[in-house]
Amino acid sequence: MMKQGSGMEKMTIDHTPETKASVSEITIDQQKASSWLKDVFGMVKETEHTQDFYKEMERLLKESDSYSDFFAKVVYHLFPEEGLVLMDAHDPEVRRLETPYFSTMIEKNREMASGVYAVLQKNRQEGYETILDSELDDAHLFYSFEGERVLLVRDEEGNFRGKNNEVVLTEAELLKIAAETPELLSNNVVTRPLMQEALFPVLAFIGGPGEINYWSVLKPAFEAAELCMPPVLPRLSFTMIDRKTGQQLKNFHIPADEAIRSGVREKKMNWIASQSTPQIHHLTEQVKKEINAVHAPLREKSATLGADLGQLAEKNLEYILENIDFLEKRINHSMESRHQHEMDQFENMEWTLHPGGGLQERMWSIVPWVNQYGTTVFQQMNRHHLSFRNDHYVVYL
Repeated sequence: MMKQGSGMEKMTIDHTPETKASVSEITIDQQKASSWLKDVFGMVKETEHTQDFYKEMERLLKESDSYSDFFAKVVYHLFPEEGLVLMDAHDPEVRRLETPYFSTMIEKNREMASGVYAVLQKNRQEGYETILDSELDDAHLFYSFEGERVLLVRDEEGNFRGKNNEVVLTEAELLKIAAETPELLSNNVVTRPLMQEALFPVLAFIGGPGEINYWSVLKPAFEAAELCMPPVLPRLSFTMIDRKTGQQLKNFHIPADEAIRSGVREKKMNWIASQSTPQIHHLTEQVKKEINAVHAPLREKSATLGADLGQLAEKNLEYILENIDFLEKRINHSMESRHQHEMDQFENMEWTLHPGGGLQERMWSIVPWVNQYGTTVFQQMNRHHLSFRNDHYVVYL
């Protein structure tokens, strides 16, 4: 996402694949990708880093065959010294290593699926938010059929079918595929963690909120596959504050943690209200109270002349009070226009630190930050010792 005016705009490549293939198999449309890259950089102000950063991204794009290639090259460019190892899980050679694990997932499929389903229902009953959609008959495996990834489910006869009946395979047939052409198989969100642990056993799995939500139901699947489930730790979270936004927080006496956690919209309304003496809301509440008192005799008299007239009098008061509320909104709007400079500052703080009502890292693209501070900005952050005892860090740039 890129910042645009008083909101955010999602910049996407205008490329719709013809089939539901793995992203590793989708060839980049270089013309559309190049146009997308220009649009992305057209959203940022030019700095001393812009041209070099753009040319480097353009070079990496031209050297990439798939979107996976491009992503890997960008990551290595931004983190050249961290010792990162990226693996294409869809590589045929990797799939051959996965044959025995695919076989286990096929043979133990029912136990894995039922265990995950049971824990998922238990979590829901206990009030936990669940973002995983899983049913008892889900096989949690994909099969590549006629160039498209087909999600498999189990039927009553124990066969594996495409979710839309695209293909039907017996367990024996699927086991043969795992042994001879494992590149036709792939994992979904339930079995991918198991395959990951089988290939790369780790001391702990570090994930984001969504991944941890998935992992919370996976222990029965690990046990069915006879794998040891690693401890799960939340990844570190960051909010970056540029000098402009930091100064605005200081000017309005807003603690950074409050702005990150809750945003500044309530602070904005309170600030606008404070610019009027007496405050507009208090003034309108007082007016409505006095109108209610003055109007009371009319309502009482109307009620004595009939129920319908009494109801009409009550409705009349409601209309009057609604008009007072409307006037209050117009006054506030006028106040905001008069203080547009301050309102713009509040909008900048909101969209920088609490975009879309959530964390910066869930919305912001890296491009504006690298464009402003250079490609070493993340390497500089990595030079600090960051303890996992703190789950969120504020980075002042």
